[in-house]
Amino acid sequence: MTSFTEIYNSTKPTISFEIFPPRTDEKIADTKNLLKNLHSLEPSYITVTYRALGKSRERSFELVRYLHQDLKAIAVAHMTCLGQGKKELKDIFTNLFEAGINNFLALRGDKIEGKEVEEIEVLSNARDFTSFLKEINSSVSIATAGYPETHPDALNQEEEISYLKEKISSGSEAILTQLFFNTDTYFDYVSKIRKAGISEPVVPGIMPIKNYAQLSKFVQMCGAVIPEELEKELSKIKEKPKQVEDFGTEYAIQMCKKLIRGGAPGVHLYTLNKADQVMKIVRALNS
Repeated sequence: MTSFTEIYNSTKPTISFEIFPPRTDEKIADTKNLLKNLHSLEPSYITVTYRALGKSRERSFELVRYLHQDLKAIAVAHMTCLGQGKKELKDIFTNLFEAGINNFLALRGDKIEGKEVEEIEVLSNARDFTSFLKEINSSVSIATAGYPETHPDALNQEEEISYLKEKISSGSEAILTQLFFNTDTYFDYVSKIRKAGISEPVVPGIMPIKNYAQLSKFVQMCGAVIPEELEKELSKIKEKPKQVEDFGTEYAIQMCKKLIRGGAPGVHLYTLNKADQVMKIVRALNS
């Protein structure tokens, strides 16, 4: 087992990836090929997202097991707690651990419409979920999410960071951030975290811009801010997909380089299940 603490004790900046399960079983083979390509880049680990619904959840677990058992990679399983009872969560967690998965990203997740869970069984936040998982098995390694531009449910960033400190106290060893597009946003966030007494590694989450419409969608979903200068440059080429993708790749490369030069322990790339941009970014960082 290699814990998040051990991964980020490395003197060399790390690179890690996030992928999500496909919507259909027919696409599983394609996603496994994607994982092979990403694994060839020698990342520190690869995370697999999770939706707390039947087939999607099973596809997540199949990919996590494939990473660990077939590719011999460090696989990180996302787990969410909302809309699932404690017994259900314990069974899922135990099955993954028994399959060899030791690293988890513990998240609250979104409410599952139409699914009711008895109040006594409910875990409603990532702090309590982390504590719950560590009580079941204290040997596992858990990361949590951080929000440089503040979680939509938080009143302000001070409240957000106070809650982050509670998640760390519950057993989280590393912080993976939500996407952002301004490196100063990350450095300001880390400075505030350190002043709050949090010493755990803060890993910047970077999503390469692939197309303009997709960018707008993700910004609306997560509340990230597009810097004025970036918006200005993209507006000139937004009707030219290839130029947007090339620009987005180079923008991500420069962000990653600046983050690492500034002391970030590595970068976590949101791949959106595409390898081309990620491969170019990793090669540029390794050159």
